[in-house]
Amino acid sequence: MNDLVLEGFVKKFAEAKVLSHLTSAELFEAFAASSILRKYHQSDISDIEDGLLVGGSGDGGLDAVAIMINGRPARTKEDVQFFVDNLRRLEVDFVFIQAKSSPSFNAANIGNFTFGVEEFFAAVSASEPKIEFNSEIEQLIDLARHLYRENIKMQRNPRCFLYYVTSGRWTDARDPLGRLASGEERLRGLNIFSDVRAKPVDAELLKAVYREIERGVEKHIELSKTAVFPRIQGVDDAYIGLLRGDEFIRLVSTDDGDLNRELFYDNVRDFQGHNPVNTEIGHTLADQQLRRNFPLLNNGVTIVARELNRRGDIFTISDFQIVNGCQTTHILFQNRLQIDAETYVPVKLVATRDRQIISDVIKATNRQTAVLPEALESLTPFHKELEDFYTIHEASRDLSDRVHYERRSKQYAIDNIDQRNIVTLTNQIKAFIGMFLNEPHSHPRYYGELLRSYEGRLFANDHKPAPYYASGVALLIVERWLNSRSEERYIRPYKHQVLMLLRASISGSDIPRLNSDAMSAYALRIVEVLRDPKRSDDECMKAVTMVKAALAKSEARAKEQSGAYHSNPRNPPHRLKAFTEELIHAFPSSRAVMERRESQGRTLPGGAERGRIIWYDEGKNFGFIERDTGGDIFVHQSEISAIPWHLRIADSRVQYQVVENPRSAGMLMATRVSLETTGDNSAAGSE
Repeated sequence: MNDLVLEGFVKKFAEAKVLSHLTSAELFEAFAASSILRKYHQSDISDIEDGLLVGGSGDGGLDAVAIMINGRPARTKEDVQFFVDNLRRLEVDFVFIQAKSSPSFNAANIGNFTFGVEEFFAAVSASEPKIEFNSEIEQLIDLARHLYRENIKMQRNPRCFLYYVTSGRWTDARDPLGRLASGEERLRGLNIFSDVRAKPVDAELLKAVYREIERGVEKHIELSKTAVFPRIQGVDDAYIGLLRGDEFIRLVSTDDGDLNRELFYDNVRDFQGHNPVNTEIGHTLADQQLRRNFPLLNNGVTIVARELNRRGDIFTISDFQIVNGCQTTHILFQNRLQIDAETYVPVKLVATRDRQIISDVIKATNRQTAVLPEALESLTPFHKELEDFYTIHEASRDLSDRVHYERRSKQYAIDNIDQRNIVTLTNQIKAFIGMFLNEPHSHPRYYGELLRSYEGRLFANDHKPAPYYASGVALLIVERWLNSRSEERYIRPYKHQVLMLLRASISGSDIPRLNSDAMSAYALRIVEVLRDPKRSDDECMKAVTMVKAALAKSEARAKEQSGAYHSNPRNPPHRLKAFTEELIHAFPSSRAVMERRESQGRTLPGGAERGRIIWYDEGKNFGFIERDTGGDIFVHQSEISAIPWHLRIADSRVQYQVVENPRSAGMLMATRVSLETTGDNSAAGSE
């Protein structure tokens, strides 16, 4: 990459998202995909690696793929059903991104990209694709197939967006332009989309997109017909007035002329399409006379800004959001060619940095409208209390190391807080469900769907805030630990399983009631241990080792049943309840945790045992033995060296002693393993 400014943006993005472990090419892909989705599709995916990037072997020329339903990412059939149940209409968008850090818009690579998208939909339509896709893309193909085949009612056919990104300059050269246009035309020919758009994104556009996202929106408007609100405590300025239609369109447009979807992050309702109310607004704007009456016929728009400066009739609005009026804004923008200086839009403009006032305005201005169940969740008293709990318990830590709970999107945008120290509402939900409800396999689902499914078990009024705080802090620590070890990168999709194992290892598997004082002590012990770097490192290593062992056992069973191991690309273990149950079965009991603290690594009663090798892998240096007394037991290479390597095979009879694994508290392991002897001899090596 030869663009130093763009390189700096990518570096800043990597630090904010804790992605420094990625290669430079992967990091550019993540940067491009995140920026494009936030800019053009009003979506910020919290876990970019697990939720968006699909590049690698078998990617079909696709670096990132997202299936968006009404501006929200959908990754499971449960997500789709949630939207079906809660939205009047569905609008589906498929987004495909290919990003190259090289400065060249290579026509051949563009052709491979558009061909990969075509083959994606060939697989959706049950035709045999001409290329092989990896497991991440296979899962998305399954979901796309579900959307098309299950008679799901959509407002329109899905739209398809393709973005080809490089760090170079787009010049409208004939070959690259022709490849994009040709791919776009072939996709239209499938007759399954309402619209197809293939867009080149060069370094200048990508930098502009990132600047706009990072700096927040700042606009200058002329607002001459205003009235000033009386002074209100916590509010810097507040006005109500009429804004000229052409000024309003400029206010809500991006630099390249699109509707700025970033303005609606704090709006609790997405655009509802052409329902009767919105259709009527459109009819009003289409009629010249009715257009003049628009201020009398429409409630207008409420704008909340972090900062507002006025010089005469010129207002400078910084970092603002449209918290009410999403429907009006969309219809006005769709009819922008008919909007002129004689059309006026009612506007309420509030400038405040008081988070509670912002929440109150959002809640009050949307109270009369039907919204998704998750939309007002963060405004409930529980989340305010939880935010305060984080603040109180982190107050003694250095400012650079404090963890903050962001219950509302961009809540800390003006506070210059490192994003690596922020727990978002989405991450809070998934971390708590994985760590304290023992259901980490639910993490791919949309957070609103999780709120519905776990209603009564999540954010209940009588719950103690401590377990939520503990799971949030633990999530950030686990992410940092995994990111600092490139060899553990493949475990990242299992980080919620790691959270569950950390809880059981540190505080025991018996979970107190979530509304009890015992729960507070139980949860805060987890924070105490994980905040100690040495103990945290040991605990993370133990939990990851348990995940690896469970994965190895799954592979071994598959080998034993079919003679070869074949993973199911559509159901990786981190999404399976059965895999969670296998990990739970290996939990250290609370009693074992207590005994470990008293006597680490002692030999357990029972002396020698016998069993058979289920599976042993020389490359991984460990395996498992089926115990004659029932169950399996782990064995490391250091404990099986007495057996020649060519005899470390399935069904070999062995004898051994049982000890507690010093690297995985509460887990058992075999030691002094040797081939089984006849008669009543003791295990080899026993005294």
